[in-house]
Amino acid sequence: MRKIAILAIAGAVAASMSLAAGPAGASVAAKSSKKFCNAVTSSFEKIQSGSTRNLDEKAAASIAKALNKAAKSAPNKKVKKATKTLAGLYDRIAHGDSPAEVFRDEAEAYTKAATTFSSAYLSSCVANITIPKITIPKITIPGG
Repeated sequence: MRKIAILAIAGAVAASMSLAAGPAGASVAAKSSKKFCNAVTSSFEKIQSGSTRNLDEKAAASIAKALNKAAKSAPNKKVKKATKTLAGLYDRIAHGDSPAEVFRDEAEAYTKAATTFSSAYLSSCVANITIPKITIPKITIPGG
């Protein structure tokens, strides 16, 4: 069961990354939302610090709670709806449905919502990361 859930998540993330690279991904979240980025980052840092390697009811409840919190500061209605859809799916798992059953029954809704959410996060948050300039020292080899 866990393998199906992991595959569903990996597929949605891969699809969202390909969308975020092109113009379609950029259009999902045209405006940058620092509040949304902070909500997603802080919520998921808390989840990662816990035991979420297995998608059990407790882990799913944490993910649903984090997604609902992030939805409140989503940059637009489309992202808010996608985030709430994801939260609802994880909430089903938190209330006893098996991950395999949820992802099988809701594969299309999950993939669409995960793609929208991930694209918004990537274009609003990850795209705004500034990498500091690094100077590589010139090395002179004696006798060379």
